[in-house]
Amino acid sequence: MAERVKAAQYLKKYNIQDLFDYIQSEVVYNKPPNPREFVAQLLANLIDGKIQFYSDEEINILFKKFEVLDRGWISITQCKVALKDIGINDEIVKEILGQTEDNVSETQFTTLVKTGIQMRINKWKGVSK
Repeated sequence: MAERVKAAQYLKKYNIQDLFDYIQSEVVYNKPPNPREFVAQLLANLIDGKIQFYSDEEINILFKKFEVLDRGWISITQCKVALKDIGINDEIVKEILGQTEDNVSETQFTTLVKTGIQMRINKWKGVSK
């Protein structure tokens, strides 16, 4: 039983299930003729930092999805939902938002998205930050 708990802790520490979910979604979306080669290249690109998850334009579109009143900001609650919608888990969301209770501007949101994604990738790579 202790080994099972240790294994679960290890998988959680390195966000392995999240990594597998990402790989699987990429394989299904791209339907490569050689999935093994595709996965190997995908992992190499992740390690080398050659994958950009979202462009600034895509982040802007996401922000505007939540910022429908043209105020120039979204609430912290909307920000949390948006971050979770793009695959940034609760643990990372809490860490990057800290004690923030203010509204979030588009510039701040872009920074939060990029930071959250980088933290997600770093967890896959076994890097602490």
